Amino acid sequence: MVLAIDVSIGREDPVRGLGLCVHGASDQALVVIHRIAGMLGCVVHDCSSGEILRPGDMGTWHEYQQWRDRALGTSDNREPGT
Repeated sequence: MVLAIDVSIGREDPVRGLGLCVHGASDQALVVIHRIAGMLGCVVHDCSSGEILRPGDMGTWHEYQQWRDRALGTSDNREPGT
């Protein structure tokens, strides 16, 4: 799995929230995000749907992957989550 996560924390001190921009194609990305949130005592918010995600929830992850593949012209016929 190749995964990169950009972290944005804003300018407030103390930090009240953070944003994660995930670059990668694996469903394991959400496992990592939930692990980070758990260590920080945070919840995972799906910015596309507005939902709070519980561990195991995929939210709009697969829809994002399909959009990304169309936008980039990827046609490798990957199944969602791979």
